Amino acid sequence: MNLIMMLREGGFGAYVALGLGGLGLLLGSVAVIALLARSPSAFSLGVVTLVTGAAAAGAGIAGTLLGRRQVQEALAMVGSRVDGERILMAGFGEAANAALIGFGAALLPLLLGAVTALAGSRLPRAQARVQGYAEAQPSGDESTAGTMVAAGFIAVGLLATAGAWVVSHQPIPQGRYGFAMDDHDAWGLAGALDEVTTDTARGCDRLHEALQPFWGSNDPREWPRRMRREVPSSLSAWRSSADRCALKVLEGLGTETEGAAWSRDGLLDSPLLQDDALHARALAWMPKTPDAPPPSKLLQDDGLHERPLGRVPTTLDAPPPSTLQGAIPKELVAATLRTALPAIRTCYEKSLTTQPTLLGKVMTSFRIAADGRVDEASEAPGEGPPFPDPKVTECILKQIRALRFPKPNGGGVVKVKYPFVFAPAR
Repeated sequence: MNLIMMLREGGFGAYVALGLGGLGLLLGSVAVIALLARSPSAFSLGVVTLVTGAAAAGAGIAGTLLGRRQVQEALAMVGSRVDGERILMAGFGEAANAALIGFGAALLPLLLGAVTALAGSRLPRAQARVQGYAEAQPSGDESTAGTMVAAGFIAVGLLATAGAWVVSHQPIPQGRYGFAMDDHDAWGLAGALDEVTTDTARGCDRLHEALQPFWGSNDPREWPRRMRREVPSSLSAWRSSADRCALKVLEGLGTETEGAAWSRDGLLDSPLLQDDALHARALAWMPKTPDAPPPSKLLQDDGLHERPLGRVPTTLDAPPPSTLQGAIPKELVAATLRTALPAIRTCYEKSLTTQPTLLGKVMTSFRIAADGRVDEASEAPGEGPPFPDPKVTECILKQIRALRFPKPNGGGVVKVKYPFVFAPAR
């Protein structure tokens, strides 16, 4: 970690410690020059340098203790247990940088101050010369007193520096999980399990996303499931939560409940499906076949309701009847599309971090082949201005190309246009 990052994380205490360390280095350099010139001021300058070095270490300690106190106060406003533990670990680790900078900033001033104060205490206090005699030397009492004063300040500086080292290396409190800060996969899974436990609206979708890094199969339909990476033991509840979500999705398929955002193929391709009995039920599930509407009415809607992603449009724009071959009920097309919404939302949020005012609409146009795969996907021409960031558009099209839709009834292909409207949260 570089110094600039440590200063930012260490806060005001780190800046003060570094400033005092720089001042102590300057004073120590002047004290060395005075010592080489055998000036009596070398002793006083050395003592001042020692005090400045000790103050740098003390400022670092104070900055760390203040930062950790602020972290504790911030935890009271965090509702998620997982987020709270992560904030605690990150906050304590960042606050420790103030004490670490204080320790480093105090070392050179203490060294220079100790040398000049001890050596300066033995210099003559007056430069009086008597013809035929050498320079006047300090009395034994004066020399001993100066040395004791210098030793006292050295001891204080060493204690402050040692204290800064100890404070900067205090162990971070371990919570329930104890993951490393950079283990983003484990933290993501812990957060998803917390959402499933509290039964939030997106809990199961988030668990589906969080399990992907742990899933090792190249074939999503492989059975039984195999995990590429072992899930931490503190997250052993993941299996029961996955079964709970899979059952919830399965019971909601074809209805207006949780399963409405899923298709059967989406569930079969999801790491949520781990249980043998639920897997058998998913394989046996068949959608209710409604009376087939005329082809020109498929994928039509009374109007296009555009809303920002996060409240994604639930309707499909009507393609011209001449482009429609075969048939897929629009509900199944919409349900399959919704399985990609978490990944599509991520496409937008990545660009939003560097372009906080990014907004607009991506009108996609894609073709579903006879086997249910998407063989063509592009931004629909003539549908208004293109989205400001082409990376977002390409990321969305990549997610759509990876989807697998139900096979069109009667074979042929189905062409679909679907809008994604983005706006930053307020």
